[in-house]
Amino acid sequence: MQTGDRIKQVRLKAGITQAELAKRLGVTPQAISQYERGIKKPKIETLRKIATALNCNVSDLDNSLPTVYIDALLSQNPELEKKFSDTAKNMMLSLYGTTDEWEARKIVFARWVNNLEECDRKSVFDIIEYLQALNSEGKMTAAERVEELTQIPKYQKKDSTAEDEYIIEEQ
Repeated sequence: MQTGDRIKQVRLKAGITQAELAKRLGVTPQAISQYERGIKKPKIETLRKIATALNCNVSDLDNSLPTVYIDALLSQNPELEKKFSDTAKNMMLSLYGTTDEWEARKIVFARWVNNLEECDRKSVFDIIEYLQALNSEGKMTAAERVEELTQIPKYQKKDSTAEDEYIIEEQ
């Protein structure tokens, strides 16, 4: 079972809506929906907040060895948790020139777009134009449809190179 499925399962068992969980975490209900559908993978810090809000252990949400190990280390040592957070911020600063996650995302997007072929770049901007005409629910549905297209071999890229990958893990 994937992390998103586990989050949803524990949330439903606790009798909490996505909106309520979002409120407890200080995020949007759309973020919770994206975590549960596997569109975004929450960082360890976010998993810890979700676990606290749902009154469970991080391992109930993600039992992969790295996640469980990091959670155990950070739980036992608050100084290490701060150092871990500071290291992540320093990495963002060195990679993107900012510690603000949204600013970093804009930089990542700009780098990605600049590396696209002209026809692909036009498609990206066409998609953005269409998205601007949608409400929040429509945008979420559009994201779901695009994710579905990635599962169809006809639409998958044939080769992926390191230059194509500019990823910031979702919080």
